Amino acid sequence: MGDHSGYADLMWHSQPGRSFKVQVCNDPMNDAGWRQVGVTTSSSFTVKDLTSGTKYWFRVCAILGDLQSEWCGAVECMAP
Repeated sequence: MGDHSGYADLMWHSQPGRSFKVQVCNDPMNDAGWRQVGVTTSSSFTVKDLTSGTKYWFRVCAILGDLQSEWCGAVECMAP
C-alpha cells in the first residue's frame, strides 16, 4: 500500500514482453464484484480513488498475446 490517502501502490515480479491486468474488489468471494482498474506493462501499478479506511482486495494476471494467466491470489489491504 502507498502512503497517500486513497491510493494503493501495487508491485509484483514481471517478465519481459508481458502486460498485466489489475483488478480490485470489496468482497473476493463474489466473482462478479471484481472490476478492472488498469492494464500495464510495468511491474507496478497505482490504484487511485479508493476510500480511506475501506478494505480492498487486489489481484493481477499476466497477458501475452491472446493468452492470459490465472489470476494471482488476492491480496487484502486497507486503504490509507
